[in-house]
Amino acid sequence: MTTRDDFRRTNRGRRLNAAIQVLLCLSLIGAINYLGARFFERSDLTEDRKFSLAPETEAYLSSIDKPVDIFIIIPEIESDDTNRRVIRDLKKLLSNIELYSRTEGDGHVHVEFIDVFQERNRAREILGRYGITTQNSILITSGDRLKQVSIDSLYTFENGKMRGFRGESEFLSGILQVTRQNDSVVYFLTGQGEFSLSSVDPLTGLSRLQSFLRERGMKVETIELTNYARIPEDAGAVVIPAPATRFREREASLLRDYLNEENGSILALLEPGEETGLEKLALEWGIQIDDRIVVDVGPDFQSATGDLIIRDFTDHPVGSFIRNMGVTVLFGLPRPILPALEEARNPDTLKLETLLLSSPQSWAESELRPGSTISYEEGDDLKGPVPIAVASQRKADTSFGFALSAVEGGRFLAIGNADFITNSRIDAFGNRLLFLSALNWCMDVGDDINIAAKDVRGYMIILSQSELRNLLFWLIGPAAVLVLIGIFVAIIRR
Repeated sequence: MTTRDDFRRTNRGRRLNAAIQVLLCLSLIGAINYLGARFFERSDLTEDRKFSLAPETEAYLSSIDKPVDIFIIIPEIESDDTNRRVIRDLKKLLSNIELYSRTEGDGHVHVEFIDVFQERNRAREILGRYGITTQNSILITSGDRLKQVSIDSLYTFENGKMRGFRGESEFLSGILQVTRQNDSVVYFLTGQGEFSLSSVDPLTGLSRLQSFLRERGMKVETIELTNYARIPEDAGAVVIPAPATRFREREASLLRDYLNEENGSILALLEPGEETGLEKLALEWGIQIDDRIVVDVGPDFQSATGDLIIRDFTDHPVGSFIRNMGVTVLFGLPRPILPALEEARNPDTLKLETLLLSSPQSWAESELRPGSTISYEEGDDLKGPVPIAVASQRKADTSFGFALSAVEGGRFLAIGNADFITNSRIDAFGNRLLFLSALNWCMDVGDDINIAAKDVRGYMIILSQSELRNLLFWLIGPAAVLVLIGIFVAIIRR
């Protein structure tokens, strides 16, 4: 055997040894990554646990037993700072939700981000599957159930600027809505000349509202009380949209039994005008339906089309949610809805709250006739701010600190206007938000979700020149030492 053969054999041995080392190194890296993905511990060192899920969210995610798909169909626009913030916040939150579902639950939650510009066919497929017409959409689905989340509802606003990210509460509420066994139906009353769900009339039709609710996975039906002996058991809420004639005693009795015996919920939208026949029933729940008309002469509270702009919202869940969104509501002429707890049948068992108020410059006019001069008259008119919406909930607490389950349940919410949900006004974001929030409150949807919004804020690090030099030393120093060691070892081996 020649020296050349020995040299070749040695080279083959070295190449084989190098290949084995590379293979072992890759295997080691793969094993470390596998173990790191399966077994790891995360620690959130931020002061407000910005990168962690709330314990309530974790508890619900662990109990989910149905597949949930979350589709974020939003384009990524680098030049749009708001768009980039929304995408960043969503990815951070939903990656935590998906990861927790996979590691601590059964992995039922799946998240997919779809860029409308880059994945047009996929976006068209998902939107078409659920009958959604808007491209920028956030969908939470489970089977045939759908919850559509508005981008604006993910944030709280102050002076037009994002102040808090409440996405965790919104997504958890949506996940619960599509996974819980709830076949409740929203019934719209007919028979008293109410606004119609099937009508496309811009002033009295609710066809756009019906589409809006069904896009959000709600079951919507109509019901005429004369054909029923009781409200159907699957009723999640009964909506009374602008009755034009009086309810007869039998029909009012059906609604009373629904509230008292079935712990039902009524959302009454009442236009100004004649008596509705619901005055007595509403008063039993501490709500007075006034027959005057709210007039507002303040220029900041009237739109260019003459609509009344509602800006004053209270701390009730419905009102505070709209206030935090920083939006307004457009009404036609509303009627006052006044709290009258002392007139209620069982005032000790009721929780009464005002939702909406007119401006301080407004008043409730007792005589508004064509050709008459509109002016406030002391004694006859009611000085503003005038309550326009009042919510009553039957729920009593004992002196021992626990609720009386025997009297718990039933909700009555009255709003002194109905044309804000008609086809001509429902496209106003505040109007849609008001109706949907009021309906969700009546149906007790999301009331058990109470996760605080996380502040939207930036962090600024202020360093002196000496502190900056020290920071650069500690960042660059270790790397420089490793480079020098590598050079030294290479020289020795040569």
